[in-house]
Amino acid sequence: MEAVTQRDKINKRWVFFGTFFGYVVYTLSRRSFTYSMPALMDDLHLEKSQLGVITSAWSLAYGIAKFAGGVLSDRLSPGWFYALGLAASGLSCMLFSMSNGVAAFASLWFISGVFQGFGWPAITQLVNNWCGGMELASWWSALSSAGNIGLTLAPFVITNLVAMYGWRVTFFGMGCLSLAVSALLPFVISDAPVSPLSPRSERSKRGASPSRASVLELCRNRMILLVSLAYFLVSLIKEGWSNWGLLYLIQSKQLESGVAGSIMFLFEAGGICGSLVTGFASDYALKLMNVEGSAVARIPLTFLAALWAFLAYVLLHWFANSLILLYVSAFSIGCSAYGIICLLGVMSLEAAPRSLAGAAHAVTALAGQMGGLSAGFPLGWMATHYQWYGAGNVLILTA
Repeated sequence: MEAVTQRDKINKRWVFFGTFFGYVVYTLSRRSFTYSMPALMDDLHLEKSQLGVITSAWSLAYGIAKFAGGVLSDRLSPGWFYALGLAASGLSCMLFSMSNGVAAFASLWFISGVFQGFGWPAITQLVNNWCGGMELASWWSALSSAGNIGLTLAPFVITNLVAMYGWRVTFFGMGCLSLAVSALLPFVISDAPVSPLSPRSERSKRGASPSRASVLELCRNRMILLVSLAYFLVSLIKEGWSNWGLLYLIQSKQLESGVAGSIMFLFEAGGICGSLVTGFASDYALKLMNVEGSAVARIPLTFLAALWAFLAYVLLHWFANSLILLYVSAFSIGCSAYGIICLLGVMSLEAAPRSLAGAAHAVTALAGQMGGLSAGFPLGWMATHYQWYGAGNVLILTA
């Protein structure tokens, strides 16, 4: 049994590194469109509202796929599901590079959103299978930071590739990278521990997906409803800045694209810090209180992070007239928003029975995707008709 336990320890490291690096590539691929927006506007003369339609198509597809993947996660092989999503989204990027017109772009980006939605449900299932109770928030925050790393690299990688080679070559290259990495993932990711003594081994064997009645029961859970509402609002805040921040800085703050990209870099860098700090700090706080797996105990830290996000948005939109203030406010928005999202993800698992962990996160994540959807066309429409001042005020009110 010791040999099997040692094997699980080795496999657990490979699972972490495989999912971590894979999710970096997932997020790089997903941000190809965001940081190609200025080039698409110049090359194809698209309006902000048209770009919002494409963005909303992705958000809608991603929300549906993420919900379905979470509910069905017990029936799926998370390793293969994870690889399939990355491969198919990469193929969508390649087809996007060969297309023209808003309808074609929206359709292909919708397909990309569907397969991008496979990523996090697979990670949720892997975390459930491999992690002990007191490791949950720490693993969750570490893997969440993988997405932040990809999003941190995206402003530099994507904008520089677009500047040097054009948006078509950039999309095609991101697609090739996704396909290459997806081919390696099944060889390094094991679905569950082999040892029956593993803290999550029994959980990984349960095999049946939640029933419809169970999912409806989750929807009546007050904590799940509270987490869902918070997920919606913070996703609107985060995706509003992620989708439109670059254009906002260029058009409203009159910055060059390189400087705006560096500010977006700090936003994502703040996300890395926020995810890691809130995850490890909340676990540490629970240990000090001698409480294990309590969603209620994480509420005070969540509230403080939300207050920080509000103050940071006020600073950026109303008072940030220098680069230093822009850098500070963008870093603060990223740190607080991603920190809240990390805590809400953990709280969704803790608020539900263990047998419904995947479904619980699917329900709350769906609310988050609806917030992301609202940050697409509706926010683009607001910016078109009421300029960036009106769109920025909407985000401040949301925070």
